[in-house]
Amino acid sequence: MDLHEIHCLFKDSAHAGDRRRKSQLCIAGVSQIHNKQFGFKNGTALLGTLGPVARARVNQLWTDNPESAPSPSVRVAQRGVPGTKEMLQKLLEGLDPPPDTKIFVVDLTLNRWNEWGRCLWELQRDRLKSEGQGLDWKFVSYVMKGDDEATSGIDQAISWIEGRSFSEWWDDCPEAGPKTRSKSDFCEQKPTLDILVVSGGKLKIPTAVLDSLQGQGESLQMEVEQWNSNHDLKLLATITSQNTRAKEDDRTLCAPVFAEGDNHLNFKRLVSLESLTVMTQGEFEAHVVRLGCIRAMGCADLFVVAGDNFQLWLLNPAANEVTCDAFEIFGFNVASYTEKAAGIARAESKEAIPFLLERDTDLLCLPGPTGKSLFCTAELACFLAQKQGITELSIADHALTPLVEDGTGAPRPFRYKVTCQGKVTCFEPKPLAPSADLMDLRGSMFGAYYLRNFDKLPASSMCRTLWEVSMDHCTVRPLKPKFWLTCSVKIPPQTALKLG
Repeated sequence: MDLHEIHCLFKDSAHAGDRRRKSQLCIAGVSQIHNKQFGFKNGTALLGTLGPVARARVNQLWTDNPESAPSPSVRVAQRGVPGTKEMLQKLLEGLDPPPDTKIFVVDLTLNRWNEWGRCLWELQRDRLKSEGQGLDWKFVSYVMKGDDEATSGIDQAISWIEGRSFSEWWDDCPEAGPKTRSKSDFCEQKPTLDILVVSGGKLKIPTAVLDSLQGQGESLQMEVEQWNSNHDLKLLATITSQNTRAKEDDRTLCAPVFAEGDNHLNFKRLVSLESLTVMTQGEFEAHVVRLGCIRAMGCADLFVVAGDNFQLWLLNPAANEVTCDAFEIFGFNVASYTEKAAGIARAESKEAIPFLLERDTDLLCLPGPTGKSLFCTAELACFLAQKQGITELSIADHALTPLVEDGTGAPRPFRYKVTCQGKVTCFEPKPLAPSADLMDLRGSMFGAYYLRNFDKLPASSMCRTLWEVSMDHCTVRPLKPKFWLTCSVKIPPQTALKLG
C-alpha cells in the first residue's frame, strides 16, 4: 500500500476568536494491487491538499445530554457531518466518475456518533430526491467481535437512518401512498389576540380570528358590518392615524411609546463624526501611546486600542471605509458574582460591575438563536409578549411598577418604573495574569484591563457597558456585562475614532 501525506485545509471561521489550526495532516493509503489507471491515483487530493472543508459547529454536533452543549471531550471526538461530506466529495475531484458509479465507504471504526453513516445518508438522500441521478453512494461498516460500544453504535445508526429516511424522503415520495397524517407548516402566522381592530374608520375582524371561528365567522362578520353601517368611526380613524406605531394592515400592534426626556436610545441611528474626536492613522500613531490592542469582537475589520489615561479608540487600518452597526466590542474576563446592597454596589462600581437598572429605557442584551439583540426593558417586555405570550415580566433584583398617563390614569403599554430591591448582583472580574500581553489578549478578556477603574470606561449614547441577560421562564436574570458600541458609524480608511 502506498501512503500519501495530505494536508486537509479548513474554511476560515467567521468568529474572530477562533484559534483552531487551519489545516491538519492526514495519511491516505492507496492499494498497490491496482494498476496505474486506478481512479484514486489520478485524484487531485493525492497531490497533497484536500479542501478547504467546513469546520464543525457546536450546534451540529451530537451530545450525550440534549439539555446542554457538547463537552470538550465530545467535541474532540467529532469532525461534523458537513465537513465529513465535503471530504468525501473533495476526494473525488479530478476523477470525473460517470453517473451511477457505485462508491463504497467502509467504516472500520464505527462509534456512537455515526458521522460517516449520517454523511452517507445525506448523499443518498440527494440521489433519491433527484430520482436516481448522480453517484450511487454505499455505506459498509464492520465490527470487531466483542466490541459492545460499536455494536450499540450500529443499532443507533440504523435507527437514526431509518427515522431520517421516513421524515426527509419517504413522506414526499410518490411511492409512499396516501398520507396517514396531515402535514402543516410550522411557520404559520399566530392569530392575533385582538378581536376587533380599527382600520380605515371601520371595525374589522382579523383574518386569523375569522379562520379560527370557521362556520361561526360569517355570522359574526355580518354583525360587524351592520354595526359599521350604523356608526361613524371617523373620529376613531383620526386617533388611529396619529399613532406612529400603527401599521397599515388589519391589526394594530401595541408597543411602548417614548417621549422626549425618557432617555430612550436608538442604537440603530447613524452617528456623524463631525462632533467626535477623529485622527488619521499617522496622527494617531504619533500622539497616542498604545497600551493594549485587540480585534473588535463584533467587527473583525476594526481594532480596539487602549491608550494612555484610559482612552479607548476604534482603529480602521484598512484602505477602505468600514460601516458597522451596534456591536459587542469586548468582554470582561471570567469573574465571581457577589450580592451587595445597592448603595454599596454604586460606591464600589470601580471594582465590580453591578446589575443595576435605573429606568425602563436602560439597554439589555438578549442572546438568541441568530445572535445577540439589544432591547430596553420596555421593548423587551413588548417583544416577549408578542413572540412568546409572556405578559408578567420580572427582573432579578428589581421591581417593575406599570406606569399610567398623568391625569387620565390610563396604562402606558409596556412602560414601567424600575426600582432596585435592596441587594443587587455584582460582577467581579479576575485580574489578568502579570505576564498577560495586552497586545495579544482575547476580546472576551480585554475589559479586565480596566479592573479597579471601571468608572473610567466611556458611558455615553455612543458606547457603554451593558448586561447580557437570560430568560428564566418570566424572569430576566443577569449573565455577564459586555462593552458595546450603541450606534452605527462609518469610519473612513486609515482613521481612528475615539470612543466616549
